[in-house]
Amino acid sequence: MSGLIGIKCGTSRLYNDDGGVDQVTVIKVFPNIVTGKYATKKNGDKSLQLASIPNNKQFGKREAGVFAKLKVAEQKRIKEFMFSDAEWAQHEVGTTLNVGLMSSASLVSVTGTSIGKGFAGCVKRWNFGMQRATHGNSLSHRAPGSIGQCQDPGRVIKGKKMAGRLGGVQRTIRGLAVMKIDEELGLIMVKGSVPGYEGSVVFIKKQKESVQ
Repeated sequence: MSGLIGIKCGTSRLYNDDGGVDQVTVIKVFPNIVTGKYATKKNGDKSLQLASIPNNKQFGKREAGVFAKLKVAEQKRIKEFMFSDAEWAQHEVGTTLNVGLMSSASLVSVTGTSIGKGFAGCVKRWNFGMQRATHGNSLSHRAPGSIGQCQDPGRVIKGKKMAGRLGGVQRTIRGLAVMKIDEELGLIMVKGSVPGYEGSVVFIKKQKESVQ
């Protein structure tokens, strides 16, 4: 239910007691400041608005006024997370959350923006098979082939897999096992890959064991 704002630091490896090696992604979690506390009467959902990552750029008057009212330094990213009733009641506006919030979680889901690869053809973007490389095929080795039908329906169906922009979209990876948490350095290491480039902002959320 709860979540934190972090930064992807890159990948590393952890050695098990039996000599095995696990590939992990290291996420840096700066102090998350509670800047808002909300509860909906309709659904009973309760959430906290968190701000994190020290900002070195100038904010607008609205965002700057929020931090000035709380008497805290301006932060780079603001995000709202759902919290359970017990956790929601524990934290008030102005308090700080750290990576220790995830110490009770064995599985997490991480949301980030995938690396943009620009305009890509259908072979790279959708893993299409290539056309013949010999026997009279000229300049059509990576072409998509036929994209439509005859007179009926006389158009290209919406959603057809074609060349276009690849990457640069929000993606969530679920079921990542928490391998290690370093509260002193503010690091959380999860088993597996996380979308985004090194230094990109990611959102970490606790996940139930039953969710796959």
